[in-house]
Amino acid sequence: MLFLAMLVAGCVSVPPEEATGPDERPVLGAFLPPAVAVRCENCREPTVAAHPDGTLFAIVGTPNGMGVSSDGGATWKEADAPPLPPGIIPVLTRSDAILQTDSQGRLYFTAMAWQASDGIGYVFHSGIQVASSGDKGNTWDRNVLYSFPEGSGTAPLGADRPWLTIAPDGTLYLSWLHYAGRVQTPSQGAPLITGVWVARSDDGGLTFGSPVRATTTEGEGSGLSGQPVVDGQGQLVIPYGSYNYPQRVGRVTGEPLGLRLAVSADQGATFESRLAIPEVAIFPSLAVQGDHWALAWWVGEGNARLRLSHDGGTTWSEDINWTLGDRILHAPWLLPAPDGWDVAWMSTNDTHETAHVTRISFDGVVLHDGVAGLAPRPERYITTDFAHAVRLPDGRMATTWSDFDAAVAYVAVHARSAST
Repeated sequence: MLFLAMLVAGCVSVPPEEATGPDERPVLGAFLPPAVAVRCENCREPTVAAHPDGTLFAIVGTPNGMGVSSDGGATWKEADAPPLPPGIIPVLTRSDAILQTDSQGRLYFTAMAWQASDGIGYVFHSGIQVASSGDKGNTWDRNVLYSFPEGSGTAPLGADRPWLTIAPDGTLYLSWLHYAGRVQTPSQGAPLITGVWVARSDDGGLTFGSPVRATTTEGEGSGLSGQPVVDGQGQLVIPYGSYNYPQRVGRVTGEPLGLRLAVSADQGATFESRLAIPEVAIFPSLAVQGDHWALAWWVGEGNARLRLSHDGGTTWSEDINWTLGDRILHAPWLLPAPDGWDVAWMSTNDTHETAHVTRISFDGVVLHDGVAGLAPRPERYITTDFAHAVRLPDGRMATTWSDFDAAVAYVAVHARSAST
């Protein structure tokens, strides 16, 4: 049972001394009181990033600005998101923003940029903005707008859910689900999906090479991907849900074909598609530690799933169960932990949406559970398609969630290191 308490920051959270895990499992230890990290008009899809010196950054998918914390998440100050690149025509809005840092402390910002409406209620993408800062967001010395390629012989329309993947050697991979053709009215269907595309940068994001289609709508189908990862062998691996789309349909009417992995062994030049799990998958999350791989995903309303592999993704276990009674589970996000995996995820009931973290061993044993905080459930939909968490330099974890009613995004930091 979850016991609720009001914190001074205005967030409804679970006090450490009252937090319990489902089925009376040991609790993962207390999260520190959550703090307001970002104030936002549209608070969907918050994300958090950690600098090697412990500075935290937070942003929401449609950013007005970002939050910065220099004291481990206890207090936050507002900061400007990067401007559009010089010479770019102003756009209506930016969306799907996400912040990340590399091992050297460079802060990366990625977001879709949207042009103005064509008069019938739709907007068109300008491209994907990739900016980075070497001084923790004070200035943005690298700032480009990546324009979409032509697709399927038609003018490009845009993208959905771009990701930036930072390889250990500094190589950057920009990926997105590409839509081609001019948008149609609702009665005429949605734009043509051409697959997940990838463009590589070898100069830290100053330039990106020609795009490569990592997945196609032919044969195995293609849908939204999760965050790609680079494994220990240098392979780029993109988890995605695959669908059998009729010729011109949108995202929701395709027949699901399974959860697949697009794997490149040559730095994104070519890809091989592998069927991992023959089930429908929304926003799959992949984490890799040597031959130990973990895949988490969710299926429609309230069915979050997790499977493990001990042979580099060749074979997969049965489902690992971490259910919470009658609560609806969704939007899992995986982080490697010393003894297995941490799963950040969301649950909902009739009144609230709750941010959780569960520790699962390499063998699939649920070790601990923790509740970071909660917020009133939005009337119409959930606040994110994917939970988000990041590991701090000292091994602790920070996770984030939104409160639509209060128009804020919260960040809570775990009170213990990953080894406890």
